Amino acid sequence: MAKDQNRRYIWLLRTLIETGGISLKELCDRWEMSSENDDHKELKRRTFFEHKDAVERMFDVNIICKVVDGQYKYMVEDADQVSRDNLIRWLLESASISNTLSDCKDIKDRIILEPIAGGSEYLGVIVEAIRECKVLEIEYQSFKMTEPRTFTLHPYSLKNWQHRWYLLAENVEQNTIRKYELNRMKSVSKKSEGFKLPKGFNPVGYYDDCIGINLNDDDKPDTIVLRVYKGMQPYFETCPFHHSQTLVGKTADYTDYQYRLVINNDLYRQLLALENSVEVLKPELLRKQIIHEALSILKKYQNNK
Repeated sequence: MAKDQNRRYIWLLRTLIETGGISLKELCDRWEMSSENDDHKELKRRTFFEHKDAVERMFDVNIICKVVDGQYKYMVEDADQVSRDNLIRWLLESASISNTLSDCKDIKDRIILEPIAGGSEYLGVIVEAIRECKVLEIEYQSFKMTEPRTFTLHPYSLKNWQHRWYLLAENVEQNTIRKYELNRMKSVSKKSEGFKLPKGFNPVGYYDDCIGINLNDDDKPDTIVLRVYKGMQPYFETCPFHHSQTLVGKTADYTDYQYRLVINNDLYRQLLALENSVEVLKPELLRKQIIHEALSILKKYQNNK
């Protein structure tokens, strides 16, 4: 029952966003034709308002009613901003995927998913601490540590990167901002004492010029130009390498894109993974580093013949 309700909530929010505003009658007509309406029941007025309240709570949005062309129409307030909100989009997609996959148990051997690194069991307490600005105490063992250590943290934000969750937090003992991988945590507890988020701190802005999660406070972005060769071009067009991607040149054989990015290990790995489909044109330092890494890889293979 809860699964069916969630599917209806997702359908309602998506319909309101996609239409930009819809009357209750039009909404009911759409529901009758929807593939989500398995039992072919009509959407009653009372049910709509119950769903509307649930959607507002679940996704933290406001659904308003306005007169448009002489009709009362329901719409999501600030719909453009909501549709660009990464968290809401992620929640919508995740909920939709979860609902779809829950109906696929009979063909589970034909649906292949990437394994999750772990640590999601700590998400609840960490999210609470972030929301309430409460101190966290964690027992943590990175891959470089020979044994676990205990840290006191001011949790700032969470980021998901390549199937792993990372916590960005201030380490109280070290007085530095660091990242902590959730699957390296041994225990997490929320303390009663609170903390204040630094004035002007913006977690999204913190990673704005960064690929991945490796970032130091003193890192500054560089202007980077990549040449994307034929065959890889459509992938960069439909899914930009980074939000700063700007077209600076194009021929039949390649396309040149410019970015503002911090040069870090995650960027190196992403570029190396693209192999000869992409060439670094600028800056020269990054180009030389990629050449060095490529030659180092080649040397290892030649030595192992």
